[in-house]
Amino acid sequence: MAARKIRKILHAFSLFGWLWITCWGLAGCGNAAKPAASPSTAVTPNPAATQGIPRQPAEAPPSRSKLRNFYVREKYSEEERAAVDDMVEQVLTSYSEEEKRQAAAEILAYHHVVYHTTNHHDLNRNHALIRRYEARLKKICEFHQVPFLAVLAITSWENSGDMDKVSWADAAGVGQMTWGAVDTAHAYSARQAEEYYTQARFFKNVAKSNKDPEARRKAAQYMALAERYDLVKRHRHLAHQAGVEDERLVVDANLEDAVVFFKFLLDKYGDRVDLAISAYHNGVLNNDDIIFDYLSRRDPNLMRPTAESRANFLTALGTYKVNFLTIWNDLRCRQMLNGLRTVEGEITENVNRHMALGDESDIYVWKVLGSLAGYLAGSEFTRSTVAKYDANRDFVEVVGVTSHLTVEDFREGVRKGELVRVTAPIADHGVGGETRRGSDPRLFSYYISPELDGYLWSLTLRMREATGRKDFRLPVKRLSMAHLTATGKQSFDWRDELHLKGVAAEIPLGMLNDSERAVLRQTVEADYLMDRIYKVELEGGRLRVCVNPRWGEDFLAVRDRNLSAQKPPGGPKEN
Repeated sequence: MAARKIRKILHAFSLFGWLWITCWGLAGCGNAAKPAASPSTAVTPNPAATQGIPRQPAEAPPSRSKLRNFYVREKYSEEERAAVDDMVEQVLTSYSEEEKRQAAAEILAYHHVVYHTTNHHDLNRNHALIRRYEARLKKICEFHQVPFLAVLAITSWENSGDMDKVSWADAAGVGQMTWGAVDTAHAYSARQAEEYYTQARFFKNVAKSNKDPEARRKAAQYMALAERYDLVKRHRHLAHQAGVEDERLVVDANLEDAVVFFKFLLDKYGDRVDLAISAYHNGVLNNDDIIFDYLSRRDPNLMRPTAESRANFLTALGTYKVNFLTIWNDLRCRQMLNGLRTVEGEITENVNRHMALGDESDIYVWKVLGSLAGYLAGSEFTRSTVAKYDANRDFVEVVGVTSHLTVEDFREGVRKGELVRVTAPIADHGVGGETRRGSDPRLFSYYISPELDGYLWSLTLRMREATGRKDFRLPVKRLSMAHLTATGKQSFDWRDELHLKGVAAEIPLGMLNDSERAVLRQTVEADYLMDRIYKVELEGGRLRVCVNPRWGEDFLAVRDRNLSAQKPPGGPKEN
């Protein structure tokens, strides 16, 4: 039942476009939106929704969203921005200036994913390991004529700080190569090796027949090149020397396999570095499916690429100027990248989930390039940035937003327009805490940022659409938690402080039935995957959502449209 309901909503998203899927189309309209002419009609993103951070944040025009102003001017240090901007200039050379700005913004958006240390990921260790082999990797790239920085980016992210790391997917070594990728690299290089073997045999025969020293020299030269490109034979020898059976655990072999595999990917995508990086993780077939889905909506007669024929596909990439940002900014392709749709374009449900991408496939390009930016900026920069992103993601992403720690802080927040009384139709399940009714701490517990109010409008109205319950109210247990100020404390646990900023809400999932709970989880997951919010599942069946300041203007637009159409008044309903 829940799957059918979320399918209905996501299908509506695909009809009505980018703003709908990201939460402001449906929720932001007082009247029902009109469907597009047909499901195949592509709705491209609003350019304002995909804009990056201006090159000079201080000179950017002020936004009416205070959270958006924080995002533009304060969220990232000059050093962070400079590191990413410099890397983008070096790697994404074919991007326009506008595309470079957006690429930088997307990379910065996932800095917590890149720099946050976990039991399985430590960027300091990753960078320390690859720094030991940087010169060796550069020489391999130069020999095979492959862009060094692109492979450095991949290996700086993939190596996990260990030369012999083997993942759950049986990807091994510094470049995290699967056997399929290794075999592909070997076969790709073997074609070049065979050409040189043929030349070597030819000149060897000439030298034998004519006693020609020049022919003998050329035979030796071509034989040396053939053996250099014969990865199967040479890597087997390296593994034997190292005393291991798996060549992927030999650094030189693993690095060269990664380089040659990347060359193969570049060949598949007409030397487009960003698409090749994406394919390194997603695989060529999956990448092709997503890109072809985009292209076929522009050229219905385009033939699907095959191993034997990619010429028309590559021509279409050029004709429509497709790069990774193109598919990232396309609603349907973005859903295919993040798993909301399968690689065949169908809405993902339990029955077809095996056909959907996962494992952060959508953000792989941004993670890899984010790692490279840190690596190029130096080990001290990486250490300090790792420290910055040490805490939970939702708190780190808004750490610079004003915290209201006293009743006077709340009054000042209201005066400045940072806080407003919640108007979204929520069901109150303890928002005011245990404080006395009518007291200021209880009153201000219902005051939040207008951006969060807009998101709660969005979420509630989408739930109404999905469940068919026009009177549905979103259950909420915590908003600003101003009731804590009644204690007289001046400092708070970071979890409480997150709420005291007015940007987070806690939803008690136990107040929903099974169907509603499943739909809510999937709806919130979609918002998270589209980078509109941060979310955390808490103990006791609670869900915390926090708005992403980057999209503050969109949240305000939702709130404005719903307030203007609000009949009867919304706001909290106490249970």
